[in-house]
Amino acid sequence: MNRNDTGQSFNRAIVYCPVCSETVELYNDHLTPPGKDTRCGNCFYGFSVDQIKHLQELQAELTRNDIERRELIAKYL
Repeated sequence: MNRNDTGQSFNRAIVYCPVCSETVELYNDHLTPPGKDTRCGNCFYGFSVDQIKHLQELQAELTRNDIERRELIAKYL
């Protein structure tokens, strides 16, 4: 959880960014591209609300796959 200048905590979406191929936080600030709702915290690419929903689904699937991968590795080592 992050804190803003007033010390209040806030949550940022953490998703997989297909542009920079990283898991990143999304920001909505003065650097967000015009016409977009949020931006990647790494490459500054802008995303719409619909794209964010798809990115969150993708991140959930990647997390599930990573857990399965780790379980398989532990099983066979």
